[in-house]
Amino acid sequence: MTRIAKALVAVAVLAGVLLSAAAAAADTLDRALSLAAEGRYPEARRVLDPLLENEPGNAQLRLLHGVLRVQEGHRGEAIAVFSGLAREFPDMFEAHNNLAVLYVDEGRLEEARAVLAAILERRPEAVGYRNLGEVYEKLARLAYAQSHALRDGRSRDGDDDGDPGTEILQASDAAGTVSEPATALEPASGNEPPAIPERPALADEAVAAACLATGEFLDLGTVEEARLWLAALGAEATRVSHGTRERVREYRVYLPPFESRKAADAALGDLREKGVSDIAVIPKGARKNAVSLGIYAKEANASRRVARLEELGYAPVVEPNSMTVQEYATIEARLSGSFEDLRDAWASSFPDQALRQVECD
Repeated sequence: MTRIAKALVAVAVLAGVLLSAAAAAADTLDRALSLAAEGRYPEARRVLDPLLENEPGNAQLRLLHGVLRVQEGHRGEAIAVFSGLAREFPDMFEAHNNLAVLYVDEGRLEEARAVLAAILERRPEAVGYRNLGEVYEKLARLAYAQSHALRDGRSRDGDDDGDPGTEILQASDAAGTVSEPATALEPASGNEPPAIPERPALADEAVAAACLATGEFLDLGTVEEARLWLAALGAEATRVSHGTRERVREYRVYLPPFESRKAADAALGDLREKGVSDIAVIPKGARKNAVSLGIYAKEANASRRVARLEELGYAPVVEPNSMTVQEYATIEARLSGSFEDLRDAWASSFPDQALRQVECD
């Protein structure tokens, strides 16, 4: 039995929630909780099962069912229970968090990351962020180790790095409070998690403190993930800066207004004869009697439209059609060690985001 058992059940707190969820069977549930508190899990199971038969859709009873499955050593069944709850109740933090804990225990780090990131968007919880940080630390260590090995000319496939998912994450009980975390999970493989390889010594002391900066994150939800990733590899003084700017939402392409509707219709007919489609005369407003050639989300597409019309002898106009405020964020940090190794590992984790070395203040 893994020591995760201590982290997954807080019987005293469970009682208040579950009794309210099944008030009609309060005495029976009291008995199940008492048995669980005494470590008599099979007996608690026999008491709980009839309640589940009567209320198979009760989320809190199912959550306790999953917790007991873990305690009894049936992790696969527990994962199925927590997965089902997470799908049916997307705001249920406890199901997502406990599912992530079990994924980590099996070394399924990417799945654990996805589960925690999804629930934290809906239910920000301190224990969830701590656990997400633990997951990113493991992922970052693996990425750094892989980068370091490749730079040394070694093949990752030939190395035995052990089981990366065996350190503790804090689990949550059915009431949503944080119970006392265990000190470590017992690894299924018996191997220790991989350590970050020793970083190469730097001859120039001034370079040993490498300062770095990211490009602009337009997905603000990714910023905290990236900050945790950097911190996991020893980056210090991480600072997130937010900003806003106006952004063109779309581009309008058109032929300037003609002197009359008749002239605009004639131009429209001429364009259609030349194979130009998706066009119309603008009937009113500031561009009355202009010929609309389309509205484009990307400036490059608008430019291609303009080039095509210019080949046909027309002089179309392209102009921003509307503006919207766009938020972004950047990260600055200080790192002791090899920026090159970190950059390579960063590229594998955040391939769409730039990372550059800057002068330290």
